[in-house]
Amino acid sequence: MAMTVGIVGIGAMGAPIAGHLAKAGHRLVGYDIDPQHAAALTALGGKLAESPGAVVATADVTLLLLPSPKALDDVVQDIVARAPKGALVLECGTFQIGDKERARDALAASGVSLMDCPLSGTSAQVAEGHVSMFASGERRDYERALPVIQAFTQRSDFVGPFGNGMRMKLVANTLVCTNTAAAAEALAFAQRIGLDIALTHEILSASPAASSTMLKHRGALMVSGRYEPAGGALQILVKDAGIIADAAQAAGADMPLFLESKARYESAIKKGKTRDAAAIYEEFSPPARKGSAA
Repeated sequence: MAMTVGIVGIGAMGAPIAGHLAKAGHRLVGYDIDPQHAAALTALGGKLAESPGAVVATADVTLLLLPSPKALDDVVQDIVARAPKGALVLECGTFQIGDKERARDALAASGVSLMDCPLSGTSAQVAEGHVSMFASGERRDYERALPVIQAFTQRSDFVGPFGNGMRMKLVANTLVCTNTAAAAEALAFAQRIGLDIALTHEILSASPAASSTMLKHRGALMVSGRYEPAGGALQILVKDAGIIADAAQAAGADMPLFLESKARYESAIKKGKTRDAAAIYEEFSPPARKGSAA
């Protein structure tokens, strides 16, 4: 069933999502403060609106793919001023649950429904269609949005009341952080003891016991030492790690592996914010990549 889908934020995530939606036959309307990002939507045959609220007023379902809580607050204010009652909006970012709850409450007062629907996957994985969604809020809203969600996700799950989407995303990103760090540590260990890290990566990626998607994808970047352009930017992972740390502290969760990984990422980001998170490899290994022990 073709629907009119709104996209507010047509950047690294929004642009490839728009491509999948257009391919599935959905009509597109969008807004982005950056004219170059907006051009990505018009290139797909989409229409540009004058504001986020105008997008929501036109669309059957609108996706918010925003860079910060401040951007979310600004967009919500415009939606409140312009959008009609009964509109449905999916918030797909990774923010503090309180930020999303504030947005939900403001929109609900105007009769607009907001779902908490963070995405799990890098921009490169989104482009390949290998992204999942953790949807939370009202089940009826999830069912209403399914034709849109299924057009760009590999998998989506309804995980319960509003905020559970972000809770699930925090757990997922805990594994992303620790698994990436573990891959870096293991490959650096291989180098230190004299193994060829390219061969090590190839063998471990095929191992039923040792392999993971993270090892295959980010391990390849560690082997090559090429961290730009970033498929999953280091600064985004560090931002997400801060949200996880706050939630863990509030819950009294014991997370020593995660906290050690977080410290390594924070060290790595000082050497370049725009690099892929795989650059954490350099925190475990010297720059030399000869495959022999130092």
